[in-house]
Amino acid sequence: MICKSCHSVGKAIEVLDSFGNFSGLLLNTSKTKALWLGPWRDSEEKPFGFKWPKEPVRTLGIFISYHERQNDKNSIFR
Repeated sequence: MICKSCHSVGKAIEVLDSFGNFSGLLLNTSKTKALWLGPWRDSEEKPFGFKWPKEPVRTLGIFISYHERQNDKNSIFR
């Protein structure tokens, strides 16, 4: 892993998995998209089985990317 926070993410996934065992709500890591932030922005590592796209990610109608103008251009809430 390239960052200390990756350990925290791994622990959070363990908690979600444990919760899922009781509730039936499971994290589908093959559909989960993630973005590297800060100095790891150009990282090519792809941990946790997540998708790591370079294009904007849409969540709840809002696009999230590294470019504010592109986020605004793509957003449905203009």
